[in-house]
Amino acid sequence: MGSCAELAAVSRSTRQVLRACLHLTSPSCGCYHSLSSHTVTHSLRGVMMSESLDFRYELYRAMYQREHERRMRIESGMALPAGALSLILGGGTYYVASLRPFSASVGTVLFLVPVAALFVVACISAVYVYRTLHSGAKYSYPPTAREIDEYVRRVRHYASQKGENLSDEDIENELKSRLLVSYREAATDNALNNDAKAGYRTRAYSSLIVALGFLLLSGFVLTVRQLPTHQVHDVRIVQETSLPP
Repeated sequence: MGSCAELAAVSRSTRQVLRACLHLTSPSCGCYHSLSSHTVTHSLRGVMMSESLDFRYELYRAMYQREHERRMRIESGMALPAGALSLILGGGTYYVASLRPFSASVGTVLFLVPVAALFVVACISAVYVYRTLHSGAKYSYPPTAREIDEYVRRVRHYASQKGENLSDEDIENELKSRLLVSYREAATDNALNNDAKAGYRTRAYSSLIVALGFLLLSGFVLTVRQLPTHQVHDVRIVQETSLPP
């Protein structure tokens, strides 16, 4: 919100300067005859370049800040899938340990198939969770405070060798130009990295849903398999015979 307000302020400032310059060049203004068109044009060009620099600086800085916050949201949002993955793997392990007695029956096969699929999909989901948190991409950052001071020192030293006397405004514009490039490159690189992280996050959530489905299916099969059955172990037919008198 603060970046948007700053951008709006820069735009308002640009419009005010334009209106002032148009007023000075209008015949109704008392300064019209005392100003040459070359002076007004040169001043307007300088103002527009400064305002354009300020606008792009604020724009790129806001884009960089947005991508930085987006990265934090993506990585902090992986705590829930990581916990769900641990519960799913623990549930599958518990189901396998509860398989008693083990026998090569149809019920056992129907149970082992979804359990095996559960572990495979869970492992795939774990890979996507890891890739979301550690994608291997290198994020870009603007210069540090020490690097900024060093850059200003080198600019002043270079200007003194050339015999130029740079004002504080010139130093500020030069520094802002350098920071503008840094924010632009960092915002671009970080946006690409965050897009890749968001893709891995989507795949992690999708595979978790599939793994949860296999967990429920294997639990249902295990429950049905372990239901008590009423079997008749021995049947004897006793024939009643009459005793002799």
